[in-house]
Amino acid sequence: MKHMGISLAVLAGALCFCFTGCSSILLQQKETVIRQYLLRDTPLGMEKANVMNYIENKGWQTCRDGTPASRTPLRTGADSVIVAWLGTPVISVESVQIQASVFATWIFNERASLKDIYVYREIMLPAF
Repeated sequence: MKHMGISLAVLAGALCFCFTGCSSILLQQKETVIRQYLLRDTPLGMEKANVMNYIENKGWQTCRDGTPASRTPLRTGADSVIVAWLGTPVISVESVQIQASVFATWIFNERASLKDIYVYREIMLPAF
């Protein structure tokens, strides 16, 4: 019985890590991997309101006016977009710590259905 209590504690810890730590681990992956993860949760054709609910439930911040301040606004014609900041993991490259903010742009067609997702990073180099 004691072993079962320990097993449940280990399982609870693993679940807690998964719900809190996977997000930062995911952000250290390549953009294509992050995009596949987002497509799994927000498939093409999903309504814009449902994508916005997903983003809010994840606690991600949407960027004012739809684009991060340092990016040129997307020109998508009649399409609309939602841009969200997913986080800023720290990446170590040869003992140098680099912050790389990860953004995702959900692109919608004129019927407000998801057409595509674009994931990119903005690298912030350390001051020397």
